[in-house]
Amino acid sequence: MLKALSPEQEVAFTLNSIGDAVISTTIDGLVSRMNPVAESLSGWSFDKAKGRKLSEIMQIVDVNNRTRADDPVSQVIGSGKTLYHEIDSIFIRRDGSEFPVAYSAAPIVDDEGEIHGVVLVFNNVSELMQAGLQAEASTQAKSRFLATMSHEIRTPMNGVIGMAQLLEDTPLNGEQIQYLQAIIKSGNKLLGIINNVLDYSKLDASKAYLESIQFDLEVLGRESLQICAARNWEKPLDIEFEFDQQCPRNIMGDPTRLGQVLTNLIGNAIKFTEQGFVKLAVRCESLDEKTVNLCIEVSDSGIGILPAEIEDLFTEFSQADQATTRRFGGTGLGLAISKKLLSLMGCDISITSTPGTGSCFSIRGQFRLGAQETEAKKNNATLAPSNYDARILLVEDIPANQLIARKMLQKMGITVDLAKDGQQAIDCFERDCYDLILMDCRMPEVDGYQATAEIRKREQGDVRIPIIALTANASEEDRILCQQSGMDDVVTKPFRRIDLQNCLKRWLGNQNLAT
Repeated sequence: MLKALSPEQEVAFTLNSIGDAVISTTIDGLVSRMNPVAESLSGWSFDKAKGRKLSEIMQIVDVNNRTRADDPVSQVIGSGKTLYHEIDSIFIRRDGSEFPVAYSAAPIVDDEGEIHGVVLVFNNVSELMQAGLQAEASTQAKSRFLATMSHEIRTPMNGVIGMAQLLEDTPLNGEQIQYLQAIIKSGNKLLGIINNVLDYSKLDASKAYLESIQFDLEVLGRESLQICAARNWEKPLDIEFEFDQQCPRNIMGDPTRLGQVLTNLIGNAIKFTEQGFVKLAVRCESLDEKTVNLCIEVSDSGIGILPAEIEDLFTEFSQADQATTRRFGGTGLGLAISKKLLSLMGCDISITSTPGTGSCFSIRGQFRLGAQETEAKKNNATLAPSNYDARILLVEDIPANQLIARKMLQKMGITVDLAKDGQQAIDCFERDCYDLILMDCRMPEVDGYQATAEIRKREQGDVRIPIIALTANASEEDRILCQQSGMDDVVTKPFRRIDLQNCLKRWLGNQNLAT
């Protein structure tokens, strides 16, 4: 028969079996118990540590400022609450060596609630910290790789799409127009894939940022429909828009990201609908003085989705089935990105669908109201003046991109000077007067960031020339770098003529309009 353990032996047996380091103290902070793991980590044997102040053997230092942390025993006894510290402290062993530590300290309380001491549990978290650093390094490496690949792909894409747009303005026969439209459509599809992969990477790494600005919701809805309808003009569909007159038009949020979600949903609806209708409806579900609860629906009369396939619809790289992928194409990222963006906005998305009848995607969320001003409508207009009496310096080292930008600007009546690198841009700025500078970022010798910073240094008085980045780098970090160097705005390659027009409208306004 096994001999029963005494309470003292049971406690000792339990402590020795625990994988964490454990030290208990009296109410005076004197060490009363210590398990083998604590002995190993601290470098103190229990015989040497027993009866000593915990502060003598537990030297805990703040990882940031290297100052000694407050005594956990006095903190716990003073508050009567458990204390937690996770990977923000360093433990110094008896021999002076150290390691990062995570620890907790809890009061030892009897049945009547009286505190008799403190129990401290701690662990060496070196491996955990190393794993975290490796994971962070891996994420950064992935982000750098995707940013580099995005730039390398976008640069020749700018040549393909830009040249196609210029070719579209020349005399063409019917067959040539058909071929050209196929090139432009394929180029836009490829660009959409690039954007989706980059967006998913940023969302996956929690690096996506949302703006909070005022915008006109009705204008955004109409623009989203127009963009998608223009891309699919050959389909005989009824494109419908319904805007609840009780719904406020001016709200606060990120119009770019919400527009991205809407164009994705509308684009999908058009893609999967051969005949019938595609409809965008915006309804007000409730309204108070500061906020509005919206329901935004995109419905269609398309092929629909089976109930069993709806569950995986918002999963990355997933589509309804392989036949859908072969027939309609796509990466299966659009809906996953849309759901993540809506989640950042505090919105939910749901779907109802009947195979062979159609689908309806519903977005519900709360938005703050914007100022009820007609100025908001002006700020959201997309049509820019077609002609400017202006002189612009174009800084670009790639011949194809030089030709595209120069031709687009010249068609707007603008006089264009060319600089092939950053140093030439600085020299041109010193020699001549310009209304605006379009600056490529990546160039040999002196790049766009360095040239911009130097121009800002040489500007005199209160005169500040608008400098706009032309860049294939599309990440938020790149935009911040442009801003820090002194640039005022960014036009991302590959760009369309309307992108340049809208940029000129923002920075030249009406002052340089040709009469």
